[in-house]
Amino acid sequence: LSDRMRRMADGDLEEKVDIGGQDEVAEMAAALEIFRRHALEVQRLNLVEKLAEEIKGKNEELESALGDLEKAQDQIVMREKLAALGELTAGVAHEIRNPLNFIKNFSEVSEELMEELLEELGKVETHGGNGQENGQELEKEEKKQDEEDPIEVITEIGEDLTGNLQRIREHGERANNIVESMLQMGRGSGDAQPTNINTLIEEHARLAYHSARAADPNFNITLDWDLDPDMVECEVIPQDLGRVFLNMVSNACYATDEKRQKLSASSAEDAPRYDPTLRVATKCRPDGIEVRIRDNGSGMPPEVVEKIFNPFFTTKPTDKGTGLGLSLSNDIIRQHGGHIRVETEPDEYTEMIIDLPR
Repeated sequence: LSDRMRRMADGDLEEKVDIGGQDEVAEMAAALEIFRRHALEVQRLNLVEKLAEEIKGKNEELESALGDLEKAQDQIVMREKLAALGELTAGVAHEIRNPLNFIKNFSEVSEELMEELLEELGKVETHGGNGQENGQELEKEEKKQDEEDPIEVITEIGEDLTGNLQRIREHGERANNIVESMLQMGRGSGDAQPTNINTLIEEHARLAYHSARAADPNFNITLDWDLDPDMVECEVIPQDLGRVFLNMVSNACYATDEKRQKLSASSAEDAPRYDPTLRVATKCRPDGIEVRIRDNGSGMPPEVVEKIFNPFFTTKPTDKGTGLGLSLSNDIIRQHGGHIRVETEPDEYTEMIIDLPR
């Protein structure tokens, strides 16, 4: 019993005190066993409390690390969005320049037409107010009127001015829509709204094309459109879906240019002629919308296709991409209730197929 008490004093509370009998030693052993059980319970409670404190500390560390990770992820996503905005800059400049040039040209023509209109109005006024003029002047005016009726000329000029003003308004609206698209890209996600998929993909495909042209004057690609004329408006977030189209068309431009450079560097005399081509097609089906973006670029092997939607995976050089474009695009399409399919063959083509619900 004394030996057991010494071991308990050293912290050994696991072994049960088991001494039988009816004498005083047995009673002391029974009391010691009760003490051992209580002491063991306290020891275990202390251990549980200590472990709970450690777990709490670890949880706080994990929460802090998770918060830092979420902040880092938000920063990376924002960098990706800013990178997309940077790619848009050259394309937007080109797209805006076109309608502004039209507006400038139609305005100049309208100024000339207005001068002609005022001149013709002056003729009508002179003719109507010169009843007492000498016969020679009146005869000249009558001869001119016989040759060309001022009223008809004024009518024609008015029609031309009306047409010019309509074109100025149309191109002004186009420039405004381009700027609005740029602003929406910078605002982040918005609300779902009825959107014409044909218009959305055409705008962003052209922006991606002109961005690639601005980055490399030697870049060129044939844009082949097959947009469903019966396309209906869909409830989508245009800013987000526009980013998807922009990313996929930019990737297609990169793939075709990569193939062009590879073939240009080849010294083989029998190297086939290469015409970079991008085909954009839409189809309105009873069960949803299908968008296809196909290029005849470098294509992808199966091991790459398996990873293209993984965050930070990229086959581009470090300064050409973050590896987040397709990952974010996949998330956006899933949030819209759709999915992305990929069909590709190395050195032949890649086709990204987006299925969206109506």
